[in-house]
Amino acid sequence: MAFVGLVPVGLLFMLFWIKVPPATPENVYFLEGKLASYQLSESTGDLNFRLEEGDHYYYINQDKVPMIDFDQLNKVFVMGETVEVIVFRTRWNPLNPGGRTRTVAALQARSGHVLAWEDVIVK
Repeated sequence: MAFVGLVPVGLLFMLFWIKVPPATPENVYFLEGKLASYQLSESTGDLNFRLEEGDHYYYINQDKVPMIDFDQLNKVFVMGETVEVIVFRTRWNPLNPGGRTRTVAALQARSGHVLAWEDVIVK
């Protein structure tokens, strides 16, 4: 019976050790699509967005891209405009068991403005 109590503790421990790897050609892919919607999460500060041509949701972690300003986003990233996205390959994790939400390494507008984390230039 003690084992059953350890499972939730073990899962919580794993969550703190799950790290997104650096953006390398082996663990990212590129995609282009029209921006359908986006929002800044009030609780986490992450930028969440969706493209018109798919059923996945994407997000950029606020810790990796500090100081995202919503007013500036509205000027640079326009709904319906084509954007280029560098997406980390899906890895299973307990917070996203179905894999519908994808972690983004970079989001680039046609204007050339880029939201990226670390030094993401992987072409």
